[in-house]
Amino acid sequence: MKFKVKVRADVEVNADSAQEAEDKALIFVGENVTFLEFKAEPMIVEAEKPVRDLKFICEDEDEKGFPVPGSGCGEIPCVIFGGYSFGDRQLEGVMFEAFIENGEIAVRLAKGRVWEQDPYLVTLNKECWMEKALEYAKGNDIAGCPYCDSDVDAQPVEDQHDS
Repeated sequence: MKFKVKVRADVEVNADSAQEAEDKALIFVGENVTFLEFKAEPMIVEAEKPVRDLKFICEDEDEKGFPVPGSGCGEIPCVIFGGYSFGDRQLEGVMFEAFIENGEIAVRLAKGRVWEQDPYLVTLNKECWMEKALEYAKGNDIAGCPYCDSDVDAQPVEDQHDS
């Protein structure tokens, strides 16, 4: 169980025990403030959502455009998409990867590119563009396979464990 102490209207401290929460509150406001009394209250913690077992699949299509199970590269760790799709000329030539992290889609720069080490990218707002990349990845239908560069379904599928 977690406990919280409201220090001010806009500040709370959280801890694993009531005493720890109260001690943190005193440290926060300073030891010379002796007239304040803090009362730790149990926190309502949301139940953890089960992590979905998602994966990306690269499959060839038949003549009608339907995926052929067991064809193509199979399960792939990520899908690739270009920044031009959502960032126009500012992100032209910048490639991103959508991958699964803790059951959710996440994004990063492709091919080991590091935002802070790229002379052009450091001039851009990383948080803004990575957020837009994530929005695009979550709403996009088509991306590229990192192995064969074929178009693949950009939305991951839930793994159906064989029973």
